This record gives sequence, C-alpha cells and structure tokens, in this order.
Amino acid sequence: METMENSNSVVFDKLALEHGGMLATNGHALYQSRDVIMDCLDKMLRCSNTLRPLITVADIGTADGSTSLVLCNEIIEKVRKYHKQIMIHYTDLPDNDFNRMFSIIQEGLRRGPDVFSAAIGRSMFKQCLPDQSTDLIFSSVAAMNLSKRLRRPNINQSPDQSNENEVKALKTLAALDWKTFLVMRGRELRPGGYLVVLNIGTTKYGETTVNIHGGKATLDQILKTMLADGLITMNEFLDCSSCSLVERTETEHIAPFKENDKDLEETGLELVSIRSFVHQLKHPTFYVSNKDEATKKLYADRIVAGIKPWLYNSIYRGLSSERSTSEREILVEKYFANLWDFAYKNNDQIPHLALVEIVAKRRQRQSLKTK
Repeated sequence: METMENSNSVVFDKLALEHGGMLATNGHALYQSRDVIMDCLDKMLRCSNTLRPLITVADIGTADGSTSLVLCNEIIEKVRKYHKQIMIHYTDLPDNDFNRMFSIIQEGLRRGPDVFSAAIGRSMFKQCLPDQSTDLIFSSVAAMNLSKRLRRPNINQSPDQSNENEVKALKTLAALDWKTFLVMRGRELRPGGYLVVLNIGTTKYGETTVNIHGGKATLDQILKTMLADGLITMNEFLDCSSCSLVERTETEHIAPFKENDKDLEETGLELVSIRSFVHQLKHPTFYVSNKDEATKKLYADRIVAGIKPWLYNSIYRGLSSERSTSEREILVEKYFANLWDFAYKNNDQIPHLALVEIVAKRRQRQSLKTK
C-alpha cells in the first residue's frame, strides 16, 4: 500500500537545532499525553506477570528521538521500581536520520545494565514488532501522515468534479491508513498492553492547527508567489502542494472501533478513551503585542523552525527530478526565506496545534488469529 520515495532529508541547520531539532516544537506535543501514558504504564505494571522480567515499550514515528527522551527516562525509572528490565524500540521510515537519533539516545537516555534499545526502519503502516511482543506503544504527531502523497483538493479554490474525486480519494486513503495503523499496533501488543496515539487533527469543536498567520493558505500562497515569479512550474506547484497528512476528526479516529472492523476485532484492540484539545505553543516572542525589530526576527526564526523540519521534504519532493540537487535545495531555501519574511511582517499569530488523543488496550486472554 505504501510507496517509498527517495528523498533528500532536510539538513537540520543551526536554526532548526536551536529550536528543538527534528520536528522542533511540533514533536514536543507528546508531553500533552505524558500523564495518560504514565497511567497506562502503572496499570500495565500492576497487572503484568511478576515472573516476566522484561517490559517492552515502542515509540512509533520516533524521528530523532529527542521528542520522547524525557518521557522514556521517566518510563525507565518507573519500570526499575518493579525490578524489571526494559526494551525500548524506536521506529521510523528507513530514510530517517538514525545516526542523529542514536547520538541523542546515547547522550540522553538513562542507560544501565537493565536498559536496552533498538531502532527499526520500517513504515508505521506495516508491522514493526513481533506478534504480542510489546507492553506499551505510543506515537506522537506521526499517524496523521498518509502512506502516500495525494494532490491536495481545491488547491486553486475552484471545486469541480476532479476535486470531488480527489476529496473522496483522500478520505478513503485516510480511513484505510488509520485502520491499518491500528491493526498493526494491535498485533504487536501483548494482551493487556496499551496504545496511546496523539495526532494533529480536528477537535470536536472544529478547531484545526494554525502554525503561522493565515494557516495553510499562507503556506500555499508562498508557493503561488514562486509560481507567479516563474521560479517553479505549474506541475511543481501542484506537486509541492500534495497532501501528505490529514487532520482526522474524533469521529474518524474512533470509526474502526465503532464499525466492528473484522481485522481490528481479531487483534483484540479496544478503545479506552478519546479527547481533543488545542495546545498553544510556547515561546516568549509569541506573547509580545508590539514587537521591536529584534523580537520580530526572533519570532520569525521560531515560526520557521517549527515548520521547516516537517515541510522541507514535501517541497523538495514536489520539485522536478530534472532539476539538480543544488537547484532544488536553493528553491526550497527560497521558499523558507519567503516564509520567514511573511512571519516577520505578520507577527501576531500565536501558533497552536489541534490534537486528538486516542487510548486503546488489547483485551486480556486474546490470542492473535491467523492473518
């Protein structure tokens, strides 16, 4: 189902690294689910077989590992109180920067003879871990991504039959990808194990993520300007605007559980809870009303640092493969320079994420049926 694309991984320049590294501010949203993850761990540890010496945890869509580092250290300390060993699996696509990830883990993870870790380069839409091998799985700001890129509907603000077909294709793929994600995690969990997923989505009140003044329209407008200036072609404009993620509603998140899907039912995975909320990103410059020149620059730095890591490859991949690598890189940097200029001039937006949190548990005494 998933098509793997060769890509030029974004180089995490000094600006991006200073503001949190890979995924920057977005990835740190994981800590909005910290309490529920630790509560699930407590319940699982109290009910786990006391003779089993190993607890297994997985971070699905780990990026460079920095976004879950503090949480993993908390999990290690909790597991140690039960005198058990712990295995932490970090999973992401094969082209993830695992060298950077290992450097972060080596430096920041509270290691010891009782702590083990490993990286798995595999899609989250495939089974990443053996059947019934994992006690706790969490995933943050990852599973809203799609298994392949689709042309974004209504990109030119002129709905027609083709756009209706694109909307239908997007919804169909989004539903199938989410169900597949849940089925894979259900197979990996041990009976009694927990899954906690935090996705960028649409809240029950219809709120969506806005990471720059004007939201998604601004991101597209920068591309339209580059098109008008003759820097990119129409095909590149459309390909750069391809949709690679979807903001599912609460209803769409719980649909596989409510529809008694056979594949999901066979895994024994059941919905425990769902909630949606808005999380405002934090930075001193966001809350200054009348910004001076220095503060405007810092504000623009922060906005771009929060967008560039996840949008870089989408723009790069959308540019024609007939262009040289250096030419594509120059155009991408031009895009973000224009984005910086816009943020500098429009510095009144406090960026926020609209998040949906799903907690699920695999039933006890449920054996995995034949696939």
